[in-house]
Amino acid sequence: MADANKPLTNAVSRIRPIVNDIKGALTSKGAEIEGNLPLNKVADKIRSLNATKSLESFNIKNYSGQTLDWLPDGKMPHRLEIENLTPADACVEIRNKDAKVNWSTSDLSVVKLVENEDGTTDAIVAGSGDCTITAEYLGVTDSFSVSMQYTSDFHTLRDAVRRGTAQSAFPVGTEIPDTWEDTASGKSYSMPLVVAHYGDVTLADGTVKAGVYLVRKNATPFAVQFDAKEKSGSGSDRQNYGYNRYSQSGIQQWLNSDADKGNWWNSQNQYDNAPDIASTKDGYMKGCSAALLDAIANVRVNVSTNTVTDGGVTDEIECKFFLPSREQLHFTPGASNAAAAGIEGEAWEYFKTKASPDDGARPVRVFKNPSGSAQYCWLRSANRGTAYNEWLATTDGSANYYSANRAYACAPACVIA
Repeated sequence: MADANKPLTNAVSRIRPIVNDIKGALTSKGAEIEGNLPLNKVADKIRSLNATKSLESFNIKNYSGQTLDWLPDGKMPHRLEIENLTPADACVEIRNKDAKVNWSTSDLSVVKLVENEDGTTDAIVAGSGDCTITAEYLGVTDSFSVSMQYTSDFHTLRDAVRRGTAQSAFPVGTEIPDTWEDTASGKSYSMPLVVAHYGDVTLADGTVKAGVYLVRKNATPFAVQFDAKEKSGSGSDRQNYGYNRYSQSGIQQWLNSDADKGNWWNSQNQYDNAPDIASTKDGYMKGCSAALLDAIANVRVNVSTNTVTDGGVTDEIECKFFLPSREQLHFTPGASNAAAAGIEGEAWEYFKTKASPDDGARPVRVFKNPSGSAQYCWLRSANRGTAYNEWLATTDGSANYYSANRAYACAPACVIA
């Protein structure tokens, strides 16, 4: 009889190490197993891993550079990777490529969630305070809390500018993390700003101070008309192609308003018409981060007008956000293109790719939308030989112009002083 059972005994002896391996793997995943693990209980133990695994409260500063795992289903970890940025500890990257995890935050003023095109989500700290982040996956919900003491880079930069130490702490080319929200659709985007240039700036009250120019690294996620076609009586070109006077443009109003759609545009002359986005998009400033809005200055910016209808005069406008000029992006100045040299500002250091300016293709002048696609981007400089053509930086970084009524992206600039 003993000899008859020997094959079965040998089979069990071969299976036992495998069962022990299964037991060890389940235990490492959090399954509670006491004593031996019967084969008929393996399936139940695997199913038990589907329970929520809680995450304890944590302070982002204490976990800078580390990674936490959230295991809602016992299969694929959804990683909460805390990255070092400038300043450190300002961003959490939530990796969820393998399955659709729905994330939410209890306080957008503390932590804002930004969904990326590759399926990941960034949790970006927006201010000081306590916040709960919740993840939901296949009906399983888990939450963790964040406590943050936060001073924005923009305020740190402003203080450094006033102390005269900014250029060493934030050299030209430094990227400052930021978000921008299309509040009409409720979608947020990662929209960092680049330190483009240090130099004198003129504030709205006429005071000249040392300041720093910042420009969005990314173009807007949608196209914007520079200005709409004008009403009858303005001249056939402006009626058919819009008006290239930046001080009266729809895009200038949009960039400097926090009003809701339908309320931010006002007629600037007797022939003015509302641009397409006036009824569909909220003002640009409504989507800007509170930290950025609090830190930037209201400044005066010069714009050279066309010589056909506006006499080539220089308009001086007050604004918080503005489009870069041809000169500031280091394109060729001059009367036939934009303005006499120096009228629309000096070349920004970030864009100086050669000893002298040029209109050729330069990668540094290429702006991509948040999904990574290169965009034509409006500049504030008019083609001075017409009343309707406006200059742009193209998808290869060269200069070109198109009629003002067309819609393209833009990469706004601002000043901290």
